[in-house]
This record gives sequence, C-alpha cells and structure tokens, in this order.
Amino acid sequence: MQALAKPDKGTSMPSETVTRRALIAASPLLAAPALAQAPFPNRPIRLVVGFTPGGATDISARAFAPKMSEVLGQPVIVENRPGAGSNLATELVARSPADGYTILLATLGALVISPMVMRLPIDPARDLVPISIAVDLFNILTVPAERPWRTAADIIAAAKARPGELSWGHSGIGSAPQLAGLLFAKMAGIETIEVSYRGGGLVATDLISGRLDYGFPTSPSVMAHIESGKLRGLAVPTLQRSRLLPNIPTVAETGLPGFNVPS
Repeated sequence: MQALAKPDKGTSMPSETVTRRALIAASPLLAAPALAQAPFPNRPIRLVVGFTPGGATDISARAFAPKMSEVLGQPVIVENRPGAGSNLATELVARSPADGYTILLATLGALVISPMVMRLPIDPARDLVPISIAVDLFNILTVPAERPWRTAADIIAAAKARPGELSWGHSGIGSAPQLAGLLFAKMAGIETIEVSYRGGGLVATDLISGRLDYGFPTSPSVMAHIESGKLRGLAVPTLQRSRLLPNIPTVAETGLPGFNVPS
C-alpha cells in the first residue's frame, strides 16, 4: 500500500515529505508525525512500539528498521513504550512535534478498538496521519507443549470440566489476541481467567513455562517456539487456514464453527 500523508493547508507536498502528525492504521500500521521542513531526514528517526520487546510488533519493527535506515540515510531507532495496550505509545507520538521524526508502528487495537471502547486523551483519527500498512499478521491458538490438548474442542472440554480454572493471556486491552480470547470464551460458553500483559513476548514466556493454559498470540512471537516444540499451535482464528501454516486447521474446523477473528 502506498504511504499516505495529509499536507497542511497552503503547502505543497514534495514526494519525500509528509505533513501533520502521522498515525498508524491497520494491523499494524506505520504512521508518523508529518514533515514540515525539507530536506528530510537530517537526523535519527524514532520508531515507537507500544509493547515490550519480543512481541509481534517489536519483532516487526526490528525487522524492517535497518532497511528504513538504509533507504533514508539516517539511523532508525526502535523505542519500546509499553503500556495500556499501546495507548501510551500512541499518545506519545500524537503529542510529538509534527516534523516526521517520530513514527508509530501501530496495531488495530490502538487505532480502532481502544477509541471505540474507552476515553482517550487523544483521537488517533484526528491527531495522526496514516502512512502505510507495514505488516500483515495472524494469531494462533497456542498451548504449552506439556498440555494434552490437540484441538480447540479439547480446550473447550477442559474448561467446561474445570469452570474458572483455565487461564489465558493477551498482549493488552483492545488487542486482537484479547478479542479472540473473549470471543472464544463467549462462543464456547466457558468461564476462564483472563490475564493482560504489556506485550506478546511476555505471553509467550508464560505459555512456555506453563503459567498460562492457552492464548491467541500473534504469529511472530510464537512461531519459533512452535517449531522448536516448546509450544503447540492448535488452530488459527480465521475462516481460512494460513498459507504459512497450512497444516494448522482453523478454530472453526476444530471445535467452534463460525469463529473468525482476523488480525
């Protein structure tokens, strides 16, 4: 997708400049406060991530920051500002100078879900300008390797046999993993313990240790652990299987018909 920017009134916008405060939009989106001065850039750029290191958004940022630096000719520094489901990072970027040197790698939760369900000090749609979709990710219903479950139906049966005992975690309020977990419990009619973290890397760690029973972490934070055998990926929460993991079925195929939570 081509980067987008919204120029200030009365100004022209050369192809290398971006104006106003930029925001991210999509799953996750790359956004940045706008560029008002040329030439750009002439100093380091901050790429802000609203989660702890090791999660999907952080991994994504660190994967393409070096290429951004190569293209722009300036250091691109990944800065983790976790908290409140990435809302703290979103506010930081929205209140930064509109000069293009502070960019947010945002998720659907920060840009769309949080503004719908809670009062925020800023309005992402007003205070940020989308530049481009940066990464297209998916979630995986994941359990610790030592758990006996092999399908979504197995988890549902275990939760019904032990109401209020099974725990699951997610990377923050309003995140796609949280929505997937909440919908899963509602559609299955199960009572579980919800645990909120400040990033997907922490969710993966507690899944590996067995502190959590299951979760819907985003693929980059758990793929390596699934491949190594530390975790088991049971299903994807979309109606179609992922072309990257064609052998992993969907939740709808393995216990919950109609379940669909695309990221």
